[in-house]
Amino acid sequence: MSNTVIDIKKIIGNNNKAGIYAIGNNTAMQLIDINDNVIVKLSVYEKINLFHIILDKMINNGINEDLIKTTVLFKCIMDEENKDIEYFINELFKKVLFLYSKPNIDIKEILSIADLVSNRLNQDNHNNQYVKEELKKRLHYV
Repeated sequence: MSNTVIDIKKIIGNNNKAGIYAIGNNTAMQLIDINDNVIVKLSVYEKINLFHIILDKMINNGINEDLIKTTVLFKCIMDEENKDIEYFINELFKKVLFLYSKPNIDIKEILSIADLVSNRLNQDNHNNQYVKEELKKRLHYV
């Protein structure tokens, strides 16, 4: 890519022009085709730049399907001269995506489930059905 990427956009359609594009100041370059195949080779610098843009989008708008599709860019090594660095960039991307996609867990609800289990299981065993039903309800909530 000859210019700096400033955004990533999805072009919708069912032809060879559909896919995810890197938008620059003067041009647009297709990164991923309609079948989620990577169709471009990026340098480490370009991949870091895309990572920055994707991270900004996740922070500002949360994770959506289009951003999840960009993960294919971070599953392959494209810059053979810098493959060690690129490997660590890919790993960092996976960890960041995991942290942003992790659901928010209500710790109080988890503690109440643990309390329910420990208190009920210390009583008579004929309460097992009640414990199962309560766990089912509370785990569904979480």
